[in-house]
Amino acid sequence: MVGLTGGVGSGKSAVSALQKSLKDDDPDVHTESLVAMAEIGADSRSAVPDITPLLNEDAPALRSFACYSLGALGPASKAAVPHLRGMAHGRAGVET
Repeated sequence: MVGLTGGVGSGKSAVSALQKSLKDDDPDVHTESLVAMAEIGADSRSAVPDITPLLNEDAPALRSFACYSLGALGPASKAAVPHLRGMAHGRAGVET
């Protein structure tokens, strides 16, 4: 995480860079970005539309980190609730 946010700033100023890193090909970068946004908290609310599609990823760990990140955002992640419910009911491929 230090490498992702180093030199970028913290809080809202880091969120844009973290959002861009969710498009990286490396799943480890996705995980680190999701954890960083969870630690930033509600200031990461603008990333909810970028995090939500990760709920449909094949990798269970990535889906778990996406859930963790959305949970850490609290009410700011309200838009993801239908997708989270779909996961809870075992529906894969919920439209995002």
